[in-house]
Amino acid sequence: MSMLASFVTYKVSNILHSRFGIDPQFPYYSNPNYHYKTISEINAQDNLFIDETPIREDRIAPKYPIILCHGFSGFDRLFLIPSLNRLKYMVTHKELDVDSLQEQPESGLYFEYWNGIQKALIANGSVVMIAKVAPMGSIEVRAGMLNEFINKQIARLSKHQKIKDKLHSQQRIDEVNLQNDGPSPKIKVNLVAHSMGGLDCRYLISKINESQKNYEVVSLTTISTPHRGSEVADYVTDLMRSSELFTNSDFFRSLNDLRLSLVPSSIYQLTTRKMKEFNKEVENDRNVKYFSYGARFFPSWNNIYRFTWQIVKDASGGIDNDGLISINSAKWGKYMGTIEDADHLDLINWRNPIRRFWRETIRHRKSGFDAIHFYLNIADDLAKEGL
Repeated sequence: MSMLASFVTYKVSNILHSRFGIDPQFPYYSNPNYHYKTISEINAQDNLFIDETPIREDRIAPKYPIILCHGFSGFDRLFLIPSLNRLKYMVTHKELDVDSLQEQPESGLYFEYWNGIQKALIANGSVVMIAKVAPMGSIEVRAGMLNEFINKQIARLSKHQKIKDKLHSQQRIDEVNLQNDGPSPKIKVNLVAHSMGGLDCRYLISKINESQKNYEVVSLTTISTPHRGSEVADYVTDLMRSSELFTNSDFFRSLNDLRLSLVPSSIYQLTTRKMKEFNKEVENDRNVKYFSYGARFFPSWNNIYRFTWQIVKDASGGIDNDGLISINSAKWGKYMGTIEDADHLDLINWRNPIRRFWRETIRHRKSGFDAIHFYLNIADDLAKEGL
């Protein structure tokens, strides 16, 4: 079997190399003159490189709830076969019997954006909420929806005895005391965001008035968020503008307007130029702790990010990326490190089974990144920060 696998690998490699100039055993293009920046070049100041996710034996859960915030075109769950409770909600629009904040996730057949991550965090003792906002909405719209979501869920916490006991236990009575005569202090929360979700959170923290919140954000952890924009967004918007049809008639002008309207406004917001403006207007809150992670990988010939990876690589001056976001763009606040050998979807545990088979079975090389343990470690780090 191993001889057959070696033979197939050899033949495929020869065909790819001779016909397309691609060597699947090495980074994307096999041009010997192409320079791949080392992690020390990229993170000369940070020098943080995560090539293996440690499995900690003494993990503890953070004191405050974790809110998972999805990125562009994201969702919480996509149901193929809803559970009975979900069907009841869809028909009556009454609250679900099983609250996803604290119980094991409901039954039924569905896809999760945060694949298996909520379940693992709950099992480790964390209180976890999965936010849902407009998939392709603007940052402002998504941040407003995120605020409404958190307000609603925090209000529900006060009615759920199990969670109330967890948050207001004797160890935390000095922070949240429900027995005092005055109004209860706001419940503190930790935001953990993937991709564009980190920008929603930053806007929420800095631009939405505290009077509109029944909670207090104490930390934001972003994973591959385009804090300085994405070169892929630059490419898409430039392509749309440069390919405009003739504008010497009302008909073609209407077609141009229609074509441009098909691109969500959020794509324009994610350009490197617009993010410079965003960063000037949306400042950090000194009372919030900011943490960030980036990721890099080298795409094989069959990776869905092969084309976009090269766009970012070329436009950023050779900086490595996860297929959409460069490492430099992902840095914000305290940079916790660059995850090695993980693309943009790997970071939320959407591992490509074909890619995994190729890596582990054909190339006999295991990836050191484990998304579940990665988020468990984030929760543990928050706990050790006193959050």
